[in-house]
Amino acid sequence: MPAAYHAVRAEELLLKADRALNEGDDMRLAAVYLAAAHVHAALAAIPPATPVVKVSEEQVPQTPGLLAVEDVAEQLGVPVKTVYTWRTRGTGPRGIRVGKHVRYRQSEIDFWLDSQADGA
Repeated sequence: MPAAYHAVRAEELLLKADRALNEGDDMRLAAVYLAAAHVHAALAAIPPATPVVKVSEEQVPQTPGLLAVEDVAEQLGVPVKTVYTWRTRGTGPRGIRVGKHVRYRQSEIDFWLDSQADGA
């Protein structure tokens, strides 16, 4: 279960424990404490979220030998949107995911171009 669920459940248990304590109901208080222990254990088992680091385009390292979508579009003489459409449909050169970016090997572009030749 997600951490948010357990957090809400823990909040509910705190309210129940407070009511049981105010009413002097020791049995209900013990049951609430037991349930709280289970929620606490479940929360402890959830790994902490990986922090999201936002980077600008300038901060993305340029990998030697890999081309950006814009480079591929320029090389092939097509709009950038066309390269993305090819990727979505699986009809263009094979790309590589580098984080949230797509990069292309020149060899993949050459191979794809050869496969597009007339009579292929």
